[in-house]
Amino acid sequence: MKILSNINTSQVFVHTNLLKTNQKYLIIISLILLSFFAWIVSYSQFYVSLPIFLSPQIIQSINFTWMWTVMMIAMMLPSIIPMVLLFTTISQSRTNYGFETISTTFFIFGYLGIWSSIGVGLAIINFFLFSIFTIWSTVITGLAFVVAGIYQLTRWKNLCLGHCRSPIHFFMHDWHDGIIGAVRMGSHHGLYCIGCCWGLMLVQISLGMMNPAYMGIIAVFIFIEKIFIVGEKFAKIIGVLFIVLGLIFLVL
Repeated sequence: MKILSNINTSQVFVHTNLLKTNQKYLIIISLILLSFFAWIVSYSQFYVSLPIFLSPQIIQSINFTWMWTVMMIAMMLPSIIPMVLLFTTISQSRTNYGFETISTTFFIFGYLGIWSSIGVGLAIINFFLFSIFTIWSTVITGLAFVVAGIYQLTRWKNLCLGHCRSPIHFFMHDWHDGIIGAVRMGSHHGLYCIGCCWGLMLVQISLGMMNPAYMGIIAVFIFIEKIFIVGEKFAKIIGVLFIVLGLIFLVL
């Protein structure tokens, strides 16, 4: 148990040998394609057509939530590929003990559902405070960088990042069978992912939520933190960089 809990995401592929090669590639390619199409939608700024009787503010809030969800699909799916592969492997291996295999889709739905709910909350905040954000944009951007940078250096960041980097530990201590169990595990992992990435997302929102360049940079940061061996050290380097950039914004 102790040995398994210390395995990080860069080593997960070694422990998914129970999956057939074609099934493993199907999962990887499917998630990458979903992410790719979400990037296209984000870049094209495709908004949902809504009834004209809705107020402009409500339409804006709904489209905000929609684009936020699309953005999460684009940015987050590549970084959870090891987690999804491991979930599928464990689910299938449990069939040897009489348990039914669980569709991986429900795990992903639970994960994205938590991120989408954050989008709803942000849409409400944006609805009431948009004018303030517009007037004080530079100050807010500077504060966002500083707050995010400080958080990158805290034990809470390390805890959440450790969860994302060591998925075996999570599944061995929090496995739940059935469809509801899969959604629950996906949601649970999503909460840790939010705890890991909210500072990075705060910076992105302050710079321009749907700006493709900023989305790409933050997505790369997230991927390196979660997947690469140097992820934990990289997170701290980004933290220091954010603090410096935030102070520059505040003094300009």
